Amino acid sequence: MVFLFKLIGAVGLILIALGVITKQRKVQDKYYLLGGLFLTVYSIYIKDVVFIVLQIIFLVAAGYDLVKSDTFFGNNSRINTKSNSRKIKKSSNSKRK
Repeated sequence: MVFLFKLIGAVGLILIALGVITKQRKVQDKYYLLGGLFLTVYSIYIKDVVFIVLQIIFLVAAGYDLVKSDTFFGNNSRINTKSNSRKIKKSSNSKRK
């Protein structure tokens, strides 16, 4: 049983490391959340209060970042910036002429 939880902790750490290496935002956020969950399970197993609290903070931050960037829902709100909306308005106005 001890080996199983150590394996879960190691996999969590590897997933977070993959999230750092990965450059794709969607994949990166998912690696962070999954790795954070695995490390949270491990920290609960070892009963380290400080580690548990830090992992919960990490999970909340990673979850917030995922939802904020709308990658969780399949939308990317960063595409719809003011400059892009101006370009869209200009192109639609030029079609009307």
